[in-house]
Amino acid sequence: MTITPAADAHTEDMGGPDGRPWCEDCDTDEYLVVESIGPLSPAARDLVEVEYSCAVCEGYYAHVATVGQVANLLDMEPAAPGVLHFGHEYIHCGEVMQDAGADEAPDFSGFMSTAKILRCRCGFRLVRPL
Repeated sequence: MTITPAADAHTEDMGGPDGRPWCEDCDTDEYLVVESIGPLSPAARDLVEVEYSCAVCEGYYAHVATVGQVANLLDMEPAAPGVLHFGHEYIHCGEVMQDAGADEAPDFSGFMSTAKILRCRCGFRLVRPL
């Protein structure tokens, strides 16, 4: 089993080609399984900390990656430019977006009963179905 330590804001990415998630032992990203995605400290726009393992050799890796690189690994398109959808969470600016609440919701005349507005600390908002 290979264990690669997590990177921080002051260390170099340890991914594969172009810094994307990659198994060094198998020399591919084909068998990777995302274990977790989290924000950087300090936060950085469009970058996240990703932890993943290889289903073949059981290698384990953690490093900084872009939202697009993680979306590629998950075989999905970003939910919106710079937004990663993982499980029940939406990530923007490297952080989980928060419910904007009813006070910030525009009046969509009944539409809001089937949708929710998420807000990023940068001010970006995203309307998602419930």
